[in-house]
Amino acid sequence: MKIAQAEGKEWKTEVRKYLVAYRSTPHTTTGVSPAELLFGRKMRTKLPELKEESTESEMRDRDGKMKAKTKWYADKKRNAHESYLAPGDQVLVKQERKNKLSTSFAPEPYDVITKTGNSVVIESPDGIQLMRNTTHVKKYEETSQNPGETTSTLDVTDPVEPEAEREKLSSPVVTRPIREWLIGTSCVQTEEKERIMNFVFKKDAKSALIGRLLMRKVISDFTKIRYNEVILKRTDKGKPFLANDATELSLRRFNFNISHQGDFTVLAAEPELQVGVDVMKTTYPISSTVPGFFHTMRKQFTGNEWEAIKSQPSEWNQLQMFYRHWCLKESYVKATGTGIGRDLQSVEFQINTKELSPQNVTSDTKFFLEEDEMDEWLFEETKLDDLHQVAVALGPSHVKTKETRMGRSSFTILQFADLVSSAIPLFSEDESDWIKFQAKKEKS
Repeated sequence: MKIAQAEGKEWKTEVRKYLVAYRSTPHTTTGVSPAELLFGRKMRTKLPELKEESTESEMRDRDGKMKAKTKWYADKKRNAHESYLAPGDQVLVKQERKNKLSTSFAPEPYDVITKTGNSVVIESPDGIQLMRNTTHVKKYEETSQNPGETTSTLDVTDPVEPEAEREKLSSPVVTRPIREWLIGTSCVQTEEKERIMNFVFKKDAKSALIGRLLMRKVISDFTKIRYNEVILKRTDKGKPFLANDATELSLRRFNFNISHQGDFTVLAAEPELQVGVDVMKTTYPISSTVPGFFHTMRKQFTGNEWEAIKSQPSEWNQLQMFYRHWCLKESYVKATGTGIGRDLQSVEFQINTKELSPQNVTSDTKFFLEEDEMDEWLFEETKLDDLHQVAVALGPSHVKTKETRMGRSSFTILQFADLVSSAIPLFSEDESDWIKFQAKKEKS
């Protein structure tokens, strides 16, 4: 209105023009204008048009992706992590501070009854049950030497001095992350533990440890080799393999492969076939635009693959298709054990099912090597959640792939207790393993 008055124009007319411009301008979050979102058509005519059924779902999907991106940045900035509370734990409940001497948490501990996501049901000493968000409670620990004196739960993100950490480990109260780390590192071979400890970042070390524990569990469960007698070695390309002296043919043919990225570590195993697996989390590039990121990676895909990637309707969908192609290529390279020296342009995939979902396993993607279709290879794809996709490559050994694969396999999510349920430690627990882990950096 100020501009209209300064230019000597009728402000009511100019407001109408402004509103038309605003209502027809696409919003950065939804990708469409407010008018199109409301009426289901663009503001090109006053005549009614048929509303496309896909418009609402597309906008809802895009809005959800943008919110997920915003959450990712916020969680990263606040260093947010999942609560370690479990049923049976005791917690203190946040309260309103009435004066300078009052505390942020009520002094009486509550018992955790159930935990669902970020919500917990807690019970007071009087038997009254309440539901609270995990951000409104903190874990309560009580030492046996000084009843009533609390010790705070050790946060794995806090920097800890070695002396203080040794004192913590020697106390009768040891938090779950510490126990899990000490148990895990006692159940892997010495050379692998050293390799894990050489990682700079905590997340990489954790993923590597989980991967080794997954291998030992699967091998022990399916080959009947005793857990503490499993021997794992690596090829000259770095691929792990079972090195036990095997008299049975089935043991010599047993194949497995591991991958970790994002929030998951995954394993695929096969009694007869070559197998490779790769998991990728769809994220926006941190230091580049999506087109800039694609330009950097342009030599990794063929022209047909780039056409399939860039034909997607939004940048987020293009990234999903990009990481899907990447999973497929990596799974093949890992199955063959050829390593990073492979020319990825000689490997091409033709995707038929455009959308993956956690409920289904897709296996109709075609594979071409040096432009020749390779029917003897099978690729199974699925999603673990909305952001993580995984591909499993299954190749011929002494049998035909599609004759061996009578059905499709799905992934099973394991908790740490499941991972070590049949574990037999190779060594006694070493407190210095946790101290070394705490000295590692957090990924920025």
